[in-house]
Parts: sequence; structure tokens; C-alpha cells
Amino acid sequence: MDEKTKKRIEELIAVGEQVLATKRSPGEHVIGDFRIDANMAYLWATSVQHLLVSIFGQESEQYRKFSYQLGRQLTFSPASRALAILKSVLDDCERDHGHLAVPG
Repeated sequence: MDEKTKKRIEELIAVGEQVLATKRSPGEHVIGDFRIDANMAYLWATSVQHLLVSIFGQESEQYRKFSYQLGRQLTFSPASRALAILKSVLDDCERDHGHLAVPG
């Protein structure tokens, strides 16, 4: 992985953490997941999806899992799981000594 891509993943992880920091209660007498700032979350998710497609392709496990989490409901829990997927991308790349195994 080139340094520019790694830095972009790190930036998007930081943004994802900011998105999760907007967590708020769904409201009194409302059953469901915590809410997050939807506009901020959509911007973040779109940027991550673009990056994952450019690195791995649209059929990749990383892209499909990330998109699945946020395609169902844009609340705290799916966003948290999506952020974990992005963190695993960075971790896997660092464990592979900076080389991405991009499918051919």
C-alpha cells in the first residue's frame, strides 16, 4: 500500500470516529439504536466506499461488508461495525508489511 492510501484510510478512520461521537439517544419512549449525525455519516460512508472500490474493487469482501452495514440502517451500531471493517483493512495491510493483495 502506498503511503498516500494508508494516510487516507487513517483520515477516514478518524472521521468515522467523529461520526460515532455524534451518538445520541433515539428519544424518550423510542425503541431502537442510538442515532448519529446522518449527513456526516453519509459523507463518510460515501468516501470510504469510493476508497474501498478503488483499492479492492466493487466485488471485494471489504466493500460488500462495509456497504451492507450501512445499507440497512444508518445508526450507531451499523456505523460502528463499518468502522471496524475499515480498521481491519488498515490492520491487514500493515500486517502484510504495507503490501495490499489486490485481486487481479
